[in-house]
This record gives sequence, structure tokens and C-alpha cells, in this order.
Amino acid sequence: MNRLYKFFTLGVSMALLLCMASTLQAASDDDITLRKAQDLTDRVLKRLKSRKSELKSHPDRIPGAVGDIVRSTFNFSAMTSSAMGKHWRKASSSQKKRVTDAFGNLLIRTYGLALLNYTGKPVEYGKPQRSKDNKRVVIPSKAFPSTGRPLSIRYYMSKSGGQWRVYDVKIDGVSLMTNYRENFSIEIRKGGIDGLIKSLSRRAAAK
Repeated sequence: MNRLYKFFTLGVSMALLLCMASTLQAASDDDITLRKAQDLTDRVLKRLKSRKSELKSHPDRIPGAVGDIVRSTFNFSAMTSSAMGKHWRKASSSQKKRVTDAFGNLLIRTYGLALLNYTGKPVEYGKPQRSKDNKRVVIPSKAFPSTGRPLSIRYYMSKSGGQWRVYDVKIDGVSLMTNYRENFSIEIRKGGIDGLIKSLSRRAAAK
């Protein structure tokens, strides 16, 4: 009986320790993802502000202005493969790289344009929202443009290579990734994957 009690106590203790470790890890992940979203937004806004007049007149320059910041946090490979769906498997290694680069530039332009009219008031962040399996985190935030209502921006993150990275952004409820999914299929049916690459590059570079 005494031995059974010891085993029971040991089992309960181990379960409590695992539960505490899981809770601490979740809290740590919340902190990491929130800081990443804050750092990304702050750095992009600072860069956009320094070239605001130029970029409003030449939105095609946005990827060059903030691309290094965004690419370090966004998982464009995951976003592109998801948007392409079944067509991703059919693409060659060269096509995958080129379509990821072209789509990345278009997404950076879209994201940058959404923040270009930011007034300088601090961005408000909500509490990180974790999925049940703790593999994904959503960071809600609000930015304040120069006119009109606040802009809702939700960062969706998952771990890739041991690092939390953004795999989607919803701006006022519209997903950057899924917004282009139907368009991808149309472009591929018309001109194949190379046609899609040309279309994405043209749209990202439009003045």
C-alpha cells in the first residue's frame, strides 16, 4: 500500500510539473510572438514614415523600402505554397523560388500600403490567442490611420525551423494570403506558373 501511494504521489507530481512546464512555455511563446509583432510593426512604420511622401507617389518602391524587415518575420514560402494549393507540387524548384519572391513583393507592397497612412499614435495590441494545440498564435492589433476608423491587423504565427514566423496577416478581416488564392488558379489556367510569376511581378511593380 505504501509503495502504491509513493507511485501515485510521484505520478501526480510529474503531471503537475509537465502542466507547469506547458503553461510556462505557452506564456513564453505569447511573449515572444507579441514582441515579434510589435518589433515588425514598429520598424516598418519607422521606415515608411521616413519616406512617406516618396512611397505614396511610388508604391512600387515599398518592397525595396521595407522588404528586409518583413522578410525576416514572414514565412513567404508557407504563404505561397498555401495560396497555390495543388499547383505548388507541380512547380519546379526555380519556379517555386521565383513565385515566392514575386508573391512576397506583392504582399509586402499590400501590407506597406495599409500602414502608410498611420498617424504615429501607438499601435494597440490585444492578448495573444493560442490554438488548442499551441502550435499557432494570433496577435490582434489596431493601427490608426490619418483619417477614418482604426485599422484592424491580425498577425497569424506558427513555428518554422524553431522560430515563430508570420504565415498570414488579416487587414480589416481580409487575409493577405487567401485573398489571392482564387486569382492564382485563374492566372495559372491562363498562362501556367510562369504566367502567374509575370502577373505577380507586374502588380508588385505597378506605379
